[in-house]
Amino acid sequence: FQLQGDGLIDRVIPLASNKELKSFAHLFTESIKKKLSDGHLWFSVFSRPVRSNFTRLQRISCCMSLLFCTMISNAMFYRQDIQTTTNKAGVLMKIGPIEFTLTQIVISFFGTLVVLPINLIIITLFRKAKYSQKILITHHLKKIQHENKSLEKDEQTEKTTRKRFHFKHSKFNEEKEDVERVGAIPSIEDKTRTLPHWTIYIAWGLIMLSILTSSFFIILYSLEWGAKRANEWLITMMLSFGQSIFVIDPLKVFLITAIISFLIRRPYDDETLDFNDPFTGTLLTNNSISYMDDNQETYNETNLKKIALQRHVRLCNLRTIDSNEMAQAREQRLREIKMGEIIREIIIFIFFTIILLFLSYQSRDINSYSLYRDTKNLFITENFHDVNSISTWWNYCDNVLLKELYAQAWYNNKSLTWREKLTIASRTSMRVGAPRIRQLRIKDNSCRIHRRFKHMITHCRSDYNWFDDDTKDYTPRWEKLLNKTTIKINNEMNNQTKRCKTPWCYQSSLRTKSDPLSAIYKTYKGGGYVVSLGRTNQQAVSVLNELHSQNWLDQLTRAVIIDFSLYNANVNLFVAVTLSFEMTSMGSIIQDYRIKIFRLYDHVGSYGIIVYIFELCFVIFTIYSLIHEISLIMKQKREYFKKFWNIISFITTIFSITAIMMYGTKKALTRLAIRSLKKTEMGEFVNFNAIGSFDEVYSYIIALITFFTMLKFLKLLRFNRRIGMLSKSFRYARKDLSSFAFVFLIFILAYAQFGFAIFGRSLRNYKSFFSSLTTCFRMLLGEINAPDMIAVSRVYGTFYYLSFVNLVFIALLCIFLAILNDAFARVKRELIATHYRNEMMEFMWSMFRKTAGINNQKIPENDNEKTKMKCIKEENDAPLAKFDADEL
Repeated sequence: FQLQGDGLIDRVIPLASNKELKSFAHLFTESIKKKLSDGHLWFSVFSRPVRSNFTRLQRISCCMSLLFCTMISNAMFYRQDIQTTTNKAGVLMKIGPIEFTLTQIVISFFGTLVVLPINLIIITLFRKAKYSQKILITHHLKKIQHENKSLEKDEQTEKTTRKRFHFKHSKFNEEKEDVERVGAIPSIEDKTRTLPHWTIYIAWGLIMLSILTSSFFIILYSLEWGAKRANEWLITMMLSFGQSIFVIDPLKVFLITAIISFLIRRPYDDETLDFNDPFTGTLLTNNSISYMDDNQETYNETNLKKIALQRHVRLCNLRTIDSNEMAQAREQRLREIKMGEIIREIIIFIFFTIILLFLSYQSRDINSYSLYRDTKNLFITENFHDVNSISTWWNYCDNVLLKELYAQAWYNNKSLTWREKLTIASRTSMRVGAPRIRQLRIKDNSCRIHRRFKHMITHCRSDYNWFDDDTKDYTPRWEKLLNKTTIKINNEMNNQTKRCKTPWCYQSSLRTKSDPLSAIYKTYKGGGYVVSLGRTNQQAVSVLNELHSQNWLDQLTRAVIIDFSLYNANVNLFVAVTLSFEMTSMGSIIQDYRIKIFRLYDHVGSYGIIVYIFELCFVIFTIYSLIHEISLIMKQKREYFKKFWNIISFITTIFSITAIMMYGTKKALTRLAIRSLKKTEMGEFVNFNAIGSFDEVYSYIIALITFFTMLKFLKLLRFNRRIGMLSKSFRYARKDLSSFAFVFLIFILAYAQFGFAIFGRSLRNYKSFFSSLTTCFRMLLGEINAPDMIAVSRVYGTFYYLSFVNLVFIALLCIFLAILNDAFARVKRELIATHYRNEMMEFMWSMFRKTAGINNQKIPENDNEKTKMKCIKEENDAPLAKFDADEL
């Protein structure tokens, strides 16, 4: 509290009751802290408690024994399961050249469990074996002698020390009746060690036996295996190694701690003794000193006196801390708290980034491009681009579309099975539902003819318009329905739904379940005049021939859209293909295509469990981020949105919530589509384009989240001097850059409008204002097509090119760089004037060096000697107190 909080040290700390000490929460919390650092075999090699009697050498040896036993156990499982290891198990996960199968996961898990008992026996022998008394005494005597060397460096110190110990020793002999002998000193017993000392040799023998035996049989097994089997065994062994570290040992610690805390309600007491304390070690020897002679016993008594002296010297260093030192200590503590927050932020950020990258890469399969390319090569051919009239469109459908969309007969005229009839010509993908052709039309005489040409032109047909398109029902050959004909059809069909499924009846977007399509020339509704091609090639040929003979396409047709969906089970990917042909009022046909590759079933096989886990973690992180950002907004209010990184975090959270909603919507649409597919028995078209669009938007949102998350790496580097200078430079240049951006926007808009007016009729890049604006930004990147502009207009093209290059490309960009240079120079001047030091970065580096034990600063010897001389002088001047073991 003195170093943080209100700065006061007066506090009321209530005494914990016996009920609180025996509560499960208290027992579990206190026990788990020790068990995780001492009970976890692998982590304890680095985080071994100082007071633990289980040495690092013994822990490393147990790790080696466990590793070798795991290797041989996995090898024995592979010996019994040679035929089924990889043949019956599909790939669970693939990371580069490494593949995991379900069998490997199972073998690695059971291999880890098999070797667990022998490892627990070895650990128990090491933990419970008692110390050798002679080794214990020798260790602590050497330690005391090493600590006393500092008292013998100075000649005056040596005289004072000899005088002091001579005086003490004589005084001790005179008042021998008041001093307790070693045998009478209250002895303590290490309750954690109950086995004889010789059991430690059994543990070492088991370790050597397990390592050597495992190595011998592993070599024999490897001689029988080939390279493939050896690689699979190696992967399984690495899985066992990871399970032992991250699954088995933590689970063992948590279960044992929970069971003991629940069943044995005894207040937590850490009975582990500090064997680095020489007094503890000396008292331990008091339990069995029958082998010691008188000289050794006397020396042990003197040893206790030396221990008391050393502790008294250390206590002399304690003094009252002044206000300056307290301020420094408080600042040090605040830095430690700040560093802890930064480390926690980094850890959370790294975990969230890993989860996000996994979901991002998982949503885009590496086979997507290959499937896209193959699908494009099948349907987007020269015939597709050569469609420039209605007749060439029919030719494309007959010679390309149907031949590639439906499997043809075998070369030996062998008939196709019903499964083969559902595949495309390459037989690699299956059609999902029947293909569909949708036509959008306009009304006749949909535009006005100028009065001067009315006597020459009798028909006027405009481009497609959402508010004036044709939505009426017709009979074949687009003949209008008469009232009598309508009554007759209704009596025959007696079903409006059936009648609207004919190619001559208009269906709204609600019936077609299609979204509007934004093509190159226009944007079209989701409805239209729809025809399904059927399940087989014969049905498709029959439908197209009938439509062709009845002139289904004519001069009022403004767009023909072909939709079909495919599924490739080999890579578990769906394909939604849309081919559009726009028939403009000028007489041209504009071709366009959309091929969407997406996956609907992410949780296939055992790999799906991993995907579920990562998706759940993403939801948890999103909820945590939402709560955190809301709390910051409630606390900081408007100030929250004035910080750049707060805005980035807020946007990331919003996009994360949106991604979760999009994912749920995609799953719901998938269920509806599959249900419709089963209901129609794949005989009608089922729209997967909407699902593909949702998947596309979901991928875009994940990409944006990934972008903003990776951008936050700069926030983690904010303590770097260069990164700090960069961010500060942009902050200083903010006002100038905003003014510059306004001027820059005016220039760009002016040149975009000028280019559209001059070149819009001749150059595609300037066909619209938006295209002209895009071209101006491309010119800033150096993509300038001057010859085309000059070819359109020698005077205006040359003027446009030269003025843009000089005013925008050179002058404005130079002004932009000058603004940044001025701000950067200002930041550098401030840093030089204030002698900038990145204190937090230096503090983190010093803490790292201190933790790693690199170049630790030592206390000057002179200060130590002065303190010790002062303590010795005070000790010589003071009368000798009675030696009491309780005071030690």
